[in-house]
Amino acid sequence: MIQTPAAEDAEALERPAWHWLLVGAAFTLAVFLPLLPLSLWASARLFHLGADSGSGALLGALTVLLALAIAATSAGAVVGRFGLRATRATAPLSGALGGAMIVVLSLLGGRPVVFVVLVPAALLLLLTGAACAAIGARIGKRLRPRVSR
Repeated sequence: MIQTPAAEDAEALERPAWHWLLVGAAFTLAVFLPLLPLSLWASARLFHLGADSGSGALLGALTVLLALAIAATSAGAVVGRFGLRATRATAPLSGALGGAMIVVLSLLGGRPVVFVVLVPAALLLLLTGAACAAIGARIGKRLRPRVSR
């Protein structure tokens, strides 16, 4: 018995692979932005807790990184589940592009940024976005419905 794909799967098959790169990056940003105020609030609380030991800044930065990890993993899961024509590199690239968009948005904030801090922070965001999106894509592929023939 041959089953026809569901309507959303048929639509996903028509979408070119490069569309999923943009969909994943936009999804990363769309999930990250609402999580950002919560992570900044937690960052401020953790900074005050660890201010005596000097680890407050590190703990604060980890909350923002956690928000990006959640956003990139969920975006990778969407690309893995619905991006039937997406290649293996599409989800990690979309996570890295989402991280790059976050870096650009932070630079548009108007505050001067020290180059020595910007480069490692940007690399950390790009690598975290790519790695978490790759994990999310594996999860999303497992969520695809099985089609029996």
